[in-house]
Amino acid sequence: MRLVTRADFDGLVCGALLEEIGVVDDFLFVHPKDVQDGRVDLGKSDVLANMPFDQRAGLWFDHHASELQRSRWLLNYLAVGRAFNGCARPAPSCARVIYDYYGGGWTFERLERQGVIDAVDKSDSADFTLDEILFPKGWVLLSFLLDPRTGLDPLPEPDDEGHAFYRRMVESLRRQTAQELLETPEIQARAERYHQDEPAFEAMIRDRSRITENVLVIDLRDAGPMPAGNRFVEFALFPRQNVSIRLFNDPGRDAVMMAVGKSIVNRTCKTDV
Repeated sequence: MRLVTRADFDGLVCGALLEEIGVVDDFLFVHPKDVQDGRVDLGKSDVLANMPFDQRAGLWFDHHASELQRSRWLLNYLAVGRAFNGCARPAPSCARVIYDYYGGGWTFERLERQGVIDAVDKSDSADFTLDEILFPKGWVLLSFLLDPRTGLDPLPEPDDEGHAFYRRMVESLRRQTAQELLETPEIQARAERYHQDEPAFEAMIRDRSRITENVLVIDLRDAGPMPAGNRFVEFALFPRQNVSIRLFNDPGRDAVMMAVGKSIVNRTCKTDV
């Protein structure tokens, strides 16, 4: 079967788990909105993980509570008593849903021993301390380096080297510790650029931010080429604000996109965003 997932740490660990037990042998890394918009050709031989529900897929795994509210197809399935294959429930990560579904530590002893399961829970639920945001190490640093939202590379096309890189990472996560991965040349190259771009990234966030009471608005429209950077740094730079709104151009859809998120430093926001 083919896994259709995000090219981020959670998606890659989902791939490592499913490949470990022989459920998948092929991969497609896409943006969730492309699945939501029906742009991805899917069939019963596909596994969707960390993606919106689509009735065409053979298996579906997800951990976003909002997906149960958002997906008409899922609501229709449940309303008429039809079940989907897989599991969707609130959890720290989609990898955790898959891990539990297939037997947990009894099935994935090696990956559990490496610490990657707890690491992906921490990463995907953004359970970071201020120190981990500003001075990431180990699995935390690796999760930033493997996330396209850090800006180290664009979302890969199916036939390009970026896609091959993420495919190699799936295999590496099955067999290597965080330290071993961080010592590989291609991860070291990413880490070097990440640290080189840090000052410019922080300066860009400061220069393009405005504050409206508890809300931090970061306007990245027409910002030009962006330096790589940790997307959680804005919460460290503006600890009094508990919600951020990012505005940015999406040329592929000829639109302005808005990303809204709660602060992981100041966790006082009670609004459902």
